[in-house]
Amino acid sequence: MPDGMDGTRREALREALRRRECERGGGGPDFETVRRRVAASPSPLDRRGWTAARSLRLAASLAWAQLRIVPWLVLPLALLTATLAALAARFFSVNVGAHAAVAGFSSLVLFGVNLTVTAALSRLREDSVCLATPVGPRAVVLARVAAVLALDAAAAVAASAAAAAWGAAGSIGAMLAGWLVPMAAVAGAVAFLAIWTAPWAGVVVGMAVIPLVGPSSSPIAFGPPSGSLQEAITPFGVVALGLALIAAAALSSPSALASQKTR
Repeated sequence: MPDGMDGTRREALREALRRRECERGGGGPDFETVRRRVAASPSPLDRRGWTAARSLRLAASLAWAQLRIVPWLVLPLALLTATLAALAARFFSVNVGAHAAVAGFSSLVLFGVNLTVTAALSRLREDSVCLATPVGPRAVVLARVAAVLALDAAAAVAASAAAAAWGAAGSIGAMLAGWLVPMAAVAGAVAFLAIWTAPWAGVVVGMAVIPLVGPSSSPIAFGPPSGSLQEAITPFGVVALGLALIAAAALSSPSALASQKTR
C-alpha cells in the first residue's frame, strides 16, 4: 500500500511539473518544430570555403585603404625618382654604355623605393589605428608596404618602357630585371629598420643596401662592391631574402610598436 501511494505521488508530482513547464513555456514551439528548423538552416560547416579569389579581393581592399592614408609625399617621390631614373638611363647610355644605363636606372628606382617605404612607415608609431584595427599591425604593415611597392613598380614600369623606347638600354627586359629583382630586399631592410629604430636609419641603411643587391657595375655605386650579393646568392636568393625581410618586419611589428609605446 505505501508503495502504491508513493507511485501515485510521483505521478502527481510529474503531472504538476509538466503543467508548470507548460505554463512557464508560454507559446514556445515543441521539440519537433525546433528540430525541423535546425535541420532546414544551413550549417557554417556546410558553407563554401574561403577561396583564393576572396583572399585576393580582401588583400587588394586592405592595400588600397593603406594607400589612401600614407603620407601624400609618397606619390611625388615615386614619380620623381622614376623620371630621374629614365633621364639617368639616357645619360649613361650615351656617355658610358647600355649596361651602365641599366645599372644607373635600377639604382635610382631602388633609391625611390627606399624613400617611399620610409615615408609610408614614418607615421606608423603614431598611427594608433593600426594597433586597434581587427586585422592587427602585421596585416597593416604588410598591406602598406605592398601598396607602396605596387605604386613604385607602376612608376618604374612606365619609366622602363620610356627609357627603352628612348634607346637608353638594350631591352626592356633588362631594365625591368635590374630593379625588380632587388626591390623586395631594399624594401624589407628599410621597413624593418624604420619600424624598429627610426625612419632616418632605414634611409641610411637602404642607401648602403642598394649597391649590394642592385645590378653589378653600377656607375653610382659606393661603398661595397656593386652587385656582390646577387653574385653570391643569385638573383633568386636576393628575391627570397627580400621577401623574408618584409615578412620579418610585418611579423615583428606588434612587438616593435608595443616597445615604442612603453618608452
